[in-house]
Amino acid sequence: MSVGNDDKPTAAKAKLPYTDMVPGRAILEVMGLVLPKQSEGGVVHPETYLIAGSELLAFMFAIVWLTTVIFNPGVIDDNPILMKLGYNNFCVGLDSQPAKSPGQILYVVLYYVWTRYAVLNIERSFERRRAGKTSRLKFVASVLVDIFWMFSVTYFSLVWMIDPWMTMLGHTSPFILLIFARWFVIAVRMVETPTTTWRGWLFLFCNGIVSLFLPYYYLKSGRVFDATGKHWLPWWVGMSVDYIWFAGLPLASLFLHLDADDLMADKELHSGSDADILANAGSLIDGQTVELMWDARHLFEAWFVRGNLLFIFLAAAYFTLMAATSLSFVLQ
Repeated sequence: MSVGNDDKPTAAKAKLPYTDMVPGRAILEVMGLVLPKQSEGGVVHPETYLIAGSELLAFMFAIVWLTTVIFNPGVIDDNPILMKLGYNNFCVGLDSQPAKSPGQILYVVLYYVWTRYAVLNIERSFERRRAGKTSRLKFVASVLVDIFWMFSVTYFSLVWMIDPWMTMLGHTSPFILLIFARWFVIAVRMVETPTTTWRGWLFLFCNGIVSLFLPYYYLKSGRVFDATGKHWLPWWVGMSVDYIWFAGLPLASLFLHLDADDLMADKELHSGSDADILANAGSLIDGQTVELMWDARHLFEAWFVRGNLLFIFLAAAYFTLMAATSLSFVLQ
């Protein structure tokens, strides 16, 4: 990254690609376990939440697929998606128990990260508009798309309740809406900042083709199979496009850039509150304002006091009950 520590970086310095965001770092930043880099201006940007969402989605699918392979492998060879499409897409792993139980828990975290991105991006759009750094059209489009994104990730939760054995269309429609919403999120962000490169526009174009074809492929394949009992296209065509879309989730971060106006807006909005994270808890407990690294001793000394024993007991009982409930689903 090329952004320095100046309070008012120039436009040339403020071109901030997320290419050096190593896997896992975004999750640690949004959870407050590590501090943002100096090149990020010392604040957690909305794009960091977007990257963390992609990482959490990949982690969620890894967990549900591992659970399915171990405890319910039969569903891999016999399910409506395989029957109508000719291959198992990622959603097969979360369509049955016991994989649904840990998947639903992980989706709660993913839902927070996804909606948090939208909220922060809306706030930044307001700040950019207030400072006269974005047009009325871009401002309205950004806010509307972020609202659409929050609606789509909320609607996506229906995949946990409507499985493909109940209705293929009902199970697929939340994913279709998510595909469209995700593309619009990336598109509006690229349009809003002047630092988008030709590589970014090329990625957006290719991702747009995939995002248009995949929903049509799902719907058309279902109708053709119901009418003829045959697949609309060879299985490898759909699988290739399906997996290309998922590969585009982390790749999008390579083409997202922050400009000087983004950095100033994020600093103006969140520079104070972003200090209130777990990585600074040690210094805050001691009543200091300087930034210190994570100190477990200070945390335990502050939390485990006699006045907190009742709350610690109730919390431990609650999480024990939740763990036992999840374990019972897995064992069944």
